[in-house]
Amino acid sequence: MGFGSHISKLTLALMASAWAALAAAQAPSIASYNSWHGVAGDSISISGSNLDTVTAIYFNGVASANVTIDSASSIHATVPVGATTGKLKAVNPSGEYTTSSDFVVDGTGGGGGTGGGTGGDSGDSSSSVVIPPDIELPVGASTVHPRIFIRKTDLTRLR
Repeated sequence: MGFGSHISKLTLALMASAWAALAAAQAPSIASYNSWHGVAGDSISISGSNLDTVTAIYFNGVASANVTIDSASSIHATVPVGATTGKLKAVNPSGEYTTSSDFVVDGTGGGGGTGGGTGGDSGDSSSSVVIPPDIELPVGASTVHPRIFIRKTDLTRLR
C-alpha cells in the first residue's frame, strides 16, 4: 500500500465527516402530514427531512407542547389548544420550514364552506366532518366528478 492510498482514505474520511456535519446543519422540511385536519389534542404524523433536530412545531403560529421525534424523517405533534386553521411550521437550530397548504383545525371556521359564513365545518364542534370550500368552475371546463375538472380541449387527448 503506497502513500497515495493513505491520502485517498484520509481525504475520503474527511469528506464524509464534512458531509455528515453539513447534513446535520440543514433546516427541516415537511413533505406531508397526516391527517390534514383535526382538533386540539389530536396527534398528527409529519414526514419530511431533518426532522430529528426539530425544536418546535407550530400550528398557524401556536406551538405544539408535545412533539415526538420518531426519526430524521418522521415526527408526531399534538394539535395545541388555541390553534386555528393555517400553515404548519417546523423549526430547528439551522432554520425553519412552513408548509404551503393549511392544516385545518376543525370547528375554527377555516376551509371555506357552503353555509354563507366564513366557512369551516358544519358548526357542530363535536363533528369531525369538514365541508370543503366552494370551487368556481374554470372557464372551458366541464365536470365528470364533483371535484374533478376536465377542459373540453383535454378530452380529445384523453381518448
